[in-house]
Amino acid sequence: MTNYKNIKVKQVSAVDQVYDKMKEFILTDMWKTGTKLPSESDLADMFGVNRLTVRMALQKLNTIGITETRVGEGTYVRTFDLSDHIQNLSEFYMKPELLEDVYEFRRIIEIECARLAIKRATPEDFEELKCRCDKYEEFQEKYLSDIDWDLSKDKEDELLRTHAILDLDIHYQICKMAHNDLLLYSFSVARETLLQYLIIINKQRHKHWKEEKKLQPRNIHSSIYEALLNKDFKTCKKLYLDMVDHKIDLY
Repeated sequence: MTNYKNIKVKQVSAVDQVYDKMKEFILTDMWKTGTKLPSESDLADMFGVNRLTVRMALQKLNTIGITETRVGEGTYVRTFDLSDHIQNLSEFYMKPELLEDVYEFRRIIEIECARLAIKRATPEDFEELKCRCDKYEEFQEKYLSDIDWDLSKDKEDELLRTHAILDLDIHYQICKMAHNDLLLYSFSVARETLLQYLIIINKQRHKHWKEEKKLQPRNIHSSIYEALLNKDFKTCKKLYLDMVDHKIDLY
């Protein structure tokens, strides 16, 4: 006998119908990035619904990050950024054991991105990478070379996080230079884990520098930049492996 248990017709709400239609307008570029959407009243007239239905549909669009409502101005189409959502969700997937996977991730994803960057990066990409490398080195010179090692915990934590963010920004840019959206999304998913990993590394480095009373930085990022610029993947890969192939105490 035929089973009819799972064939009930689902009623689609007016909110969902308006949301789907507006999303379609955005996906088909009828409403392009930066476009100001019609007012709630105009949208209500357009779809034959009340303003509350429109407002709820707009809230759904805002929630997924393809529109933004500016107080006193209206609602605009914005560029979707997956990393925004990933950052907001990171506390749900960020587990200590993920730190142990960073080594393999960096070898597989980042080195492959570097290889593709050599083939695909534009002059503008290299300008941005050089700028990020310079910012990182300026930070080390300004804040770490002549550091007062008797820092408060809050101040040291702030320096550690800033140091890690500047480091991560360089590697994010290299991934962007590969011009492969899926690889970039993979890096974005791992970003919070990578950040926590780099904070741990830097904390151990700071402890060593504190004991030695001096900073001993390696300008490895600048060396990677030069290798990429010179299309020297062999050197670039070696520099990456030197960077990630070491054991640290994660806990």
